[in-house]
Amino acid sequence: MEQINRYIEDNNQKFAVHPLIDFLRDPAIDPQQRLLIAPCMAFFAMGFSDLNRYVYREANDDDMFQAIVNEHTLEDERHSAWFISDCKKLDFNPALTFTEAMCFLWGRETIGVRRAIYDFSALLRYATPFERYVVLEALEGHGHVLFSATCQAAEELSARTGKEYVFFGPHHLAMETGHATGDTVARLQDEINLYRPSAEQHQTAIALVDKVYEIFTRYNDDLYDYARNHRLDDRLIAKLY
Repeated sequence: MEQINRYIEDNNQKFAVHPLIDFLRDPAIDPQQRLLIAPCMAFFAMGFSDLNRYVYREANDDDMFQAIVNEHTLEDERHSAWFISDCKKLDFNPALTFTEAMCFLWGRETIGVRRAIYDFSALLRYATPFERYVVLEALEGHGHVLFSATCQAAEELSARTGKEYVFFGPHHLAMETGHATGDTVARLQDEINLYRPSAEQHQTAIALVDKVYEIFTRYNDDLYDYARNHRLDDRLIAKLY
């Protein structure tokens, strides 16, 4: 597992210098403007709960990797409620008609964000427990990089507004350790560290990690472009495709 973990970490380091991360950490930009990624990430933030409930999780948890995944998803599925709360506190809550909201969520500016949910569903649906665990570790690694950066903007904004931003701030970051969390993974950590994937498993794991970061490249590009190209007073209207 050590080689796979190191490969994931190498990819995390590459994402740490993505333009989105630099943008979120830039103190010269109003922190609320930096958090304008929120409307763009709505499809993923809400869909991620469904991904945890209906794709990642399996009733049979006899396999240690699936048991870890199952427990972790019970925590992750709750984060969408934090996202909604933060969008309200950030005043990203405009009055839209139903069709306007659909045009925004399925607009051309969020294609990479929407594809992330579809691509992860395809990646996980028929994956083995070991493969799901590898994808989870890569997902969590990226999450730690992203929310470390949003936390900086959220804390700056909190100092100004007195509001606590749970999804974008330190509360969520504390959950985004970069790895699977829970009592199960803590109990089985030694077994995981000693696990020796077969050559085929190792090859598949590396390919899965590559795919995860390919997906998140499109995702991060969309978030960056949206926050950079829109102003806080823009209406959330977008043309389909």
